[in-house]
Amino acid sequence: MTPLGQRVQVASTQAGSVASVLDAGARELRAAQKELTDAIRDADGIHLRVGDDGSLTLPEMSPADRRDPESIRYWASLRQQAEQIEARFQAAMRNAEESDRRLSEELTNLGADGDYATALATQLAGFSEHPVNLPPELIAYARQAARKYGISDTLMLMILWQEQQWYQNYGSGNGPIGALGRWFDRTVQDIKGDKSMGVTHMKPDTAREVLARDGARDEHGRLYSTYSDDELAANLEDDPRFAIDTTARYLSQIKSEPDHWSDKQTFLTYAADNEEMREANRRAGDSTDARGFAIRDRAENWDRVAPKIEAEQAWERLSPDDRQRALGAMGSPGSQVVLNLPYTPAAGVDVAAEGTRPPVPGQPSPGPNPSPTPGGG
Repeated sequence: MTPLGQRVQVASTQAGSVASVLDAGARELRAAQKELTDAIRDADGIHLRVGDDGSLTLPEMSPADRRDPESIRYWASLRQQAEQIEARFQAAMRNAEESDRRLSEELTNLGADGDYATALATQLAGFSEHPVNLPPELIAYARQAARKYGISDTLMLMILWQEQQWYQNYGSGNGPIGALGRWFDRTVQDIKGDKSMGVTHMKPDTAREVLARDGARDEHGRLYSTYSDDELAANLEDDPRFAIDTTARYLSQIKSEPDHWSDKQTFLTYAADNEEMREANRRAGDSTDARGFAIRDRAENWDRVAPKIEAEQAWERLSPDDRQRALGAMGSPGSQVVLNLPYTPAAGVDVAAEGTRPPVPGQPSPGPNPSPTPGGG
């Protein structure tokens, strides 16, 4: 199985270098690789020999072992463990082969559908929503947090996009409307003690529960579970990295539940973390039409904006030549193509090739559908 595991690793690395439309497949391959590695390690830990085809060979029983009831029971247990590990091998390879098949189809479809770079540029040029209202360094931090906690960049960035009410945190939020939004949050927190705060609009008690599950501590070794609401509210509001990290933990905890929620379902659960929402997820899946009230608005936001964020991540991975060619294909000679990007390009991306995002006019509203916030804040 080790050569097969290495093959999966190579495929995973290659998939990670192509457009983000393949990111899901890359994650599946990495998950299959990890499952293979863990299963091989577990087999080695109980002295099972692993064959190249995934078969397991148990140690030989001595004549004395064959007559000893305790040894017989031990070998029976060992055989049962071997069968379980072999089943893990087979499941991991089935998952890897299915991911490989889907990746091949995606790559074929990219070529069949015309110039991928031009399609991405066209999609981004049509982006009319408000952007993720954070500077590039916080976008980069959010993506690092997503990788750290095993969630997708798209899910993390969609939370940041959705929760930028009032634009009060960064960028265009430096004006009077943003200041009013910050004052409003702090005032409600002082009065009610349960206002959603910071760039991810999380309630202090939600943050405490999330951090308590992981036994998280601050830089002085103090458990965050011992923080007061006011202390947590101040951290969430004043330290965007703390808010982003806590939210990434939270999303990871939601996705680790036995129901294996999709990114969209996790996005909706972040808005209303209760059993009613989970039951709606089980009943409706990723369907937007089956949702109601404010959650339907949020589901529509996902359908409309998440593909644009995924497109921008794919655009970032294109070479400068591909981006220039796409922009040239979109515009006529002498014209300038301007892309409306969901977030500020990361360091190292050729902004000139991308065009520039137009300034956000005045003090915009956060979009047509105000967001529910964790716990209904």
